Amino acid sequence: MLPRSQIKAEFFLVFATLGWGINYPLMKMGLQLEQGTWFLFMRFLLSFLLLSPLLWLHRQYINRHSFKAGLICGLIFIPCVQLMNWGLHHTTASNAGFIFALFILWVPITNALFFKTPISNPIKVSMALGIVGLAIIAQVHKLHLNMGDLAILICSLGYTFYILALDRYSTPKESTVITVIQLLVLSIGCMAIYGVTKPEIHHINWSWQLIGILVLSTLLPSTFATWAQTRYQPDTTPERATLIFNLEPVFATIFAVWWLHEALTINMLIGGSLILAAMVWPNLAEYFHHHKFKKNQPLS
Repeated sequence: MLPRSQIKAEFFLVFATLGWGINYPLMKMGLQLEQGTWFLFMRFLLSFLLLSPLLWLHRQYINRHSFKAGLICGLIFIPCVQLMNWGLHHTTASNAGFIFALFILWVPITNALFFKTPISNPIKVSMALGIVGLAIIAQVHKLHLNMGDLAILICSLGYTFYILALDRYSTPKESTVITVIQLLVLSIGCMAIYGVTKPEIHHINWSWQLIGILVLSTLLPSTFATWAQTRYQPDTTPERATLIFNLEPVFATIFAVWWLHEALTINMLIGGSLILAAMVWPNLAEYFHHHKFKKNQPLS
C-alpha cells in the first residue's frame, strides 16, 4: 500500500491538474479580451502579491537553496507559459491540452536518460495507454500540426524539465518559499517580455468579464496549482506525478466544451477513458502484486 503522505500528495496533485485544465479555456477567453503577455504578467503578479505575506511565516526557509530552486524553476517555466500563450492564439483549448500532455512520455524517458532511473513495467503500460488515448483524441491519422500546435508541443518538452527540476530541488518545508520566488520570477519575466512586445499604445479594456477571468486564473492555475505542485510533487515520484497529470487534457476538454462550446467527439470520450485507465493502472498493479505476494506467503 502507498504511504499516507503519498496518497495525500497525489490527491492534491489531482486538484492542481484540475486548475491547469481550467487554465486552457480561461486563457483562450482572456486572449479574446486582452494582450496575452500582459494577461500573464498580471496573473503572476497578483499570485505573487497574494502569497508573499507567507514569506514571513516561512522566513526560516528563505535561504540560498530555496532561492536557487525558485529561480531555476521560474526561469524554466517562463518560456513554457509564453509558448502556451502564443500557441493558444492558433489552436483550440482542447487540442492544446492534449498536445501539451505528451510530456507524460517525455518525463520517464528523460528521467531514464539523464538520471538512469529505470522505468517500471506498470509505468510502461500506463505510458502506452496514455499515448494511445492522446493519439485517439488527436486523431493522429488526420493530424496536421499548425504553428500553434507546434508551439504547444515544444512547450510540453520544456515542461518536462520543469517537472524534473521540481523533483530535484523542491522540498516540502521550503515549498512555500520556492513557490513565491517562482511567481516573482515569472511576473518579472512576463513583464520584461510585455515591455518588449507591447504595442506603442495599449489601452486595457477593463470589464467585469476580464476581471472575473483574471481573478479565477490567478487563484486556480497560478496560485493554488503552482503551490500544490511545488509542495506535493516531491512526496511522490516524477513518473507517478506525470500519470496524474494525464488528467489535465481531460479537464481542459470538459471546460472547453462547457465554456467555449467546443465539439465533444467520440474520440475524446474513448481517449479520455484510456487516459484515466493510464492513471489508475499503477495503483491496481501494485495492489494485485501486494495481494499475490501475501497469498503466496507460507502459513506460520
